[in-house]
Amino acid sequence: MIEATQIPKNVVSSIPTLEFNGLFDGQVVYQLGVIGELKDQGVGKYQTMAKRYPAHLESDLATKVTATSERAISQQDTPGLYQVLYQVDGDAEGVHEDVSPLTAPDIAFMTKVLGMNLTAIWVRLRPGLGQG
Repeated sequence: MIEATQIPKNVVSSIPTLEFNGLFDGQVVYQLGVIGELKDQGVGKYQTMAKRYPAHLESDLATKVTATSERAISQQDTPGLYQVLYQVDGDAEGVHEDVSPLTAPDIAFMTKVLGMNLTAIWVRLRPGLGQG
């Protein structure tokens, strides 16, 4: 069952969003990659449902996003798949927005682009789910 917090919303914005995706085993954060939104040429806005992997980031921004995201994810209470959202302003500075579990559609997207069964990995990481 998909919980209400797992259902994605298609947000249209003039500011692009970056999504840092990571796997947290309880001690170490493993980077799965950064997703960027695609601009809809019809309306000239970014949509959260139109994604590009990997996102193209300048070196300084990539370093900042990675360090900030790893720090934010490592503070989570339970192992799992997490996503850190950023709004990118006009100076290409990422502003940390939120840390949340990776949504089901993003798990499916990342599974496809990485060629890894992230659902199986997630089940093994969750206390009480991966045993038996």
